[in-house]
Amino acid sequence: MIGARRPFGVLFRHFLGAFVDNDVIAPAGDLHGPLSKAVAMLALVGLLYPFKLLGTYGRPFWDYAALDAVSWNDKSTFVLISLVLTGLLTVIEWDALRLDRRDSLALGALPIRAATILRAKLAALGTFLLALSIPLTLLGGLTFPIIMHAGWRSGVRLAAATMAGHLVATLAAAWFAFFTLLAAQSLLQWLPGRRLAGRLAAVVQLAATLGLVVVLLVLPFIASKTAALKQASAGAGGLAPQMWFVGMYQVTAGQGDADWARLAARGWLALLVSALAGAGASLLAYRRALGSTLENVETAAGGWSPVIRLTGLVSRVIARDPAERGFFSFSVLTILRSPWHRLVMAACVGVALALAMVTLDAATLTRDGVGRVPMRVSHTLAMQWVVLAIVLSGVRVAAAVPAELRASWVLRMLETDQPRRWMAGFRSAVFVSLVAPAVALMAVAMAWQYGWHTIWTLSLAACLFAGAAFEVLFLGFGRVPFACPAEQEMGDARIRGPLMVALFTILVVPAAELITLGLRTGAGTAVVLASGLAAIALLRWRGQVAMASAGGLSFEPEYRGTQALDIQP
Repeated sequence: MIGARRPFGVLFRHFLGAFVDNDVIAPAGDLHGPLSKAVAMLALVGLLYPFKLLGTYGRPFWDYAALDAVSWNDKSTFVLISLVLTGLLTVIEWDALRLDRRDSLALGALPIRAATILRAKLAALGTFLLALSIPLTLLGGLTFPIIMHAGWRSGVRLAAATMAGHLVATLAAAWFAFFTLLAAQSLLQWLPGRRLAGRLAAVVQLAATLGLVVVLLVLPFIASKTAALKQASAGAGGLAPQMWFVGMYQVTAGQGDADWARLAARGWLALLVSALAGAGASLLAYRRALGSTLENVETAAGGWSPVIRLTGLVSRVIARDPAERGFFSFSVLTILRSPWHRLVMAACVGVALALAMVTLDAATLTRDGVGRVPMRVSHTLAMQWVVLAIVLSGVRVAAAVPAELRASWVLRMLETDQPRRWMAGFRSAVFVSLVAPAVALMAVAMAWQYGWHTIWTLSLAACLFAGAAFEVLFLGFGRVPFACPAEQEMGDARIRGPLMVALFTILVVPAAELITLGLRTGAGTAVVLASGLAAIALLRWRGQVAMASAGGLSFEPEYRGTQALDIQP
């Protein structure tokens, strides 16, 4: 019996450990610290949020129906938090959900039954799901029902029923998100050709990250529409997933009517279908992976991908120097293909998109709340700057993490005495792959508000700002992008970041007002262009001086504030 259990236990710990250490969470550096801080911050927010509601529920209520109606938005908020955060964490663990080819080749050659491998993998998935969903559920489930009934004269029984509804609904929402993403990931493995499946999986992961980040940031606006969605539950309102689980919340708590019962039935059906699809598709995908250990491994002999061909073509147009051209291609492919860097950029683009959506909705609404008016030009420019600053900050974070640390020796063999060429290629890659598409999309979004002259002048100002912001963010970076061990900021870098954010927040709108005034005339536009190019040139020169004084770009982290004493024994 012990011998039969031992392989299962070893495999279970191996598969469970893949959720902690994988190519996204630890791509070659200690990223557990920042991620632990982010999770702790989210947990703290979830724990303290119910106490913020004391002002809403602390007053006396004489009609429980009124108290229940007031709570709809908050119940929807907790359901959305559970659904979105579980989805985001599942997307982060995207590669750990599957039984990859490396595990199949390694385990398939061992005298271990396939059923033991499958049971260990499924047990690891179940443990991960419970460890993910239960803390998210308990954060608000133990406090919100009590706070909700603080103003009710006899709320013990009702608070207990609300607590049961909270636990059931938030757990169901979390499990629905997990099983849906698991089913999507597993079904993609059945596509013919590993290369096609890998590309589509990357697209699905990118789209899921982007969508979930946007939903998380506009969550209060979505939750505020709960009453309107309930009234439309027989039509389009019944298609909103969070409403299904709010209906489960209400029915379990004993406050369901016909609309809530209809939504709850859809929720239970969606949970059942997603669970069966996720478990069944993953089991079949695992069995297929174990049965493919003797297949020939696909190589690059079939030809380069269209992305590589397009990147090579653009690099020949953008850069003439071989070192610059090579680092351009390396940077673009890292941003597009590396799981960690793709995830970081998707999250930053999601933040920027959510901010732009909220700003456009608030700034273009008329005072009576019925019609729409064009946004002030200066506010549009400020919004563009904020979007670009968020995207470039994501590039700064991503560049500090290596694409594949064990392969950095390839870059070390190149011409390391030309750091300026390397940074030029990296700069061109960022602008071609991220800044230019962002500016173009924002120009298209402005087409319904302004004329062509305003659009191109605002796009010019946005590009100038992006050039200056890039130089500021990478001033003193001192490392080879995407090739150094990940490290946390130390010393004055921890102070400089928040200070820059504070100054940018204070000055962005006044600076946009000033630039907008200059862009109204041809002479003013020329002055803005000349001033912007001069500022970029000055910042770039300052960065090159700092790079030269440091001896070029480094492959190893250098910690400021430390001094070698050179003591001889």
